[in-house]
Amino acid sequence: MSFMIDDIDYIQQVYRELKAEVDEVEMEFENTVRVYRSPLRQALNDITRLYNSVNNVKGDFSGFKNVSVYVHGIESNGKQFLESAKKAAQPGDVIMREMRKGKNEYFVVNEDGGIKKIAEFEKLRLKKEFKNKQGRLHIVYDTEHKNEHRQETSDDVAKRLTEMGLVNEATKIDLFAHSYGGRRFFQFAMDYPDQVRSITTI
Repeated sequence: MSFMIDDIDYIQQVYRELKAEVDEVEMEFENTVRVYRSPLRQALNDITRLYNSVNNVKGDFSGFKNVSVYVHGIESNGKQFLESAKKAAQPGDVIMREMRKGKNEYFVVNEDGGIKKIAEFEKLRLKKEFKNKQGRLHIVYDTEHKNEHRQETSDDVAKRLTEMGLVNEATKIDLFAHSYGGRRFFQFAMDYPDQVRSITTI
């Protein structure tokens, strides 16, 4: 009986070792695919920017010159960074939190420093803080997945900022990141050095 138990333990040990090796190979394969896919996604973003420039296509947030983008660490979300953005925001600023599954939150900072939540984007458009675009735009970005690969995050952020009309010569982006989010944003800064003014990591 003891021999059978030993055999079972040995088989389970071998299984765990093989599974770990397979997981490692899968991760290496996924990372390699992302590395080769990234230039293609960058090229698509560049084509989109060129098309928008030639055809004068504006994104929803075109016109903001100073933009702060916040990204959280691994196994987290942007809730804490949203509170940090609110504390850092000045009168005239606009705050947006882009959450997973396409949900967004919007806020404006009044002249007296009070922060007001706006129910939807169409109502945000009507606010003078949004119309004037003299303040800073704060974007708290939740990655699509908790432990998303840094190249994936860089590509996703670039695509989203391009859609919003914020990847251009006039707009300068300040990046704020926590933990693994810093690695994600360093990748974005390397991919789009002309758009990034600063990176702050904690």
